[in-house]
Amino acid sequence: MEEKGAVACSTKAPEHIVTTTTNDAKCHLLLLPAELRNCIYELAITACTFIWMKDARQPALTRTCRQIRGESLPIFYECNTFRIYDEYKSRVRRPDAPFNFGTSASHVGEMKHMQLELCPHGRVYDVKLGANLKDYEMAMMRGGQFFAVVADKKLRGCVVNAFELAHGKTKLDSMIEKGVEELGAQELGSLIKAIVSSHAQYVREYDA
Repeated sequence: MEEKGAVACSTKAPEHIVTTTTNDAKCHLLLLPAELRNCIYELAITACTFIWMKDARQPALTRTCRQIRGESLPIFYECNTFRIYDEYKSRVRRPDAPFNFGTSASHVGEMKHMQLELCPHGRVYDVKLGANLKDYEMAMMRGGQFFAVVADKKLRGCVVNAFELAHGKTKLDSMIEKGVEELGAQELGSLIKAIVSSHAQYVREYDA
């Protein structure tokens, strides 16, 4: 028996409301050719500048559905530039101190363009990887410009040192000779430590 003044509730949807079934919901993006989708992904999730590797967040687009994630996530890591910051300072870094790659650690092997920023001297080491690890390019930036090979320490008024760059190339070549096919988190950590240790050695010699 209903109480006086009570409002009757019904779980039945009004007839004028149209519900959308799963079959009717279509993602028009997935109806496009794969080549066109890849172009859209690249435009949507490529940053204008570098991304700090430690704080890198996967774009919202990569979390929409399983298919779009599978197609767009590799493009995110392949097309962007990820920068690592030497937060322990090159002068005082312990040889066993690990680098913090953050949530990107498991995706390092998918990255094709990485940069290492050394402090306090502001050097940036740039590593570009091809389809094959042997097709890498390594350069150093100083004064806003990148130099692949530096023969003289004095160049355009800037003090530029090629020792760390050469040491980094030697380390990477050694990895390739040992059969390393992918620059994963462990390999990247070893490469960074080689550059940082040689940088610290140069700083000691330079200050002396």
